[in-house]
Amino acid sequence: MPTIRPITPRDDAAVATLVRASLASFGVSGPGSPATDVELDGMAAAYRGPAAQFFVIDRDGEVVGCGGFGPLQGTSPEHAIAEIRKVHIHPEIRGAGHGRALVTLLLERMQAAGYHTAYLETMPEMTTAQHLYRRLGFREHARLGSTGHSCCAIPFARSLSATADS
Repeated sequence: MPTIRPITPRDDAAVATLVRASLASFGVSGPGSPATDVELDGMAAAYRGPAAQFFVIDRDGEVVGCGGFGPLQGTSPEHAIAEIRKVHIHPEIRGAGHGRALVTLLLERMQAAGYHTAYLETMPEMTTAQHLYRRLGFREHARLGSTGHSCCAIPFARSLSATADS
């Protein structure tokens, strides 16, 4: 059974591979995509809590999912907006509830870190992810901050005090 745990430096290469492969499966690469983010090859160093945390889904020592959060760039700290970043689940374990468990954990950790709002951007092709986000209380929202991800055309946000739908 896969478990969710904080990222470690030994996970960096596997996370980068998973994210790039997931994005490529949706035809996404190049400038304006998360595949080119500078932090992608060193996620453990880029996410050191409590304001920025990153987790992996580990199945017997293999990274089969990942996701994290950090402050939304281009917004004022007093707005307390966290951006959910790089949530990707390996196709072999999609649909088994691991993405929901990961995003739920991220929401709990963001609230504990003092954020008031959760924000994310996703791609039109990621319809399953959009469905999950809506079930967890996210609603489409005007674009906030400056993520640098022009391919992620669908922004979502939700209050961290809101109760998620089942």
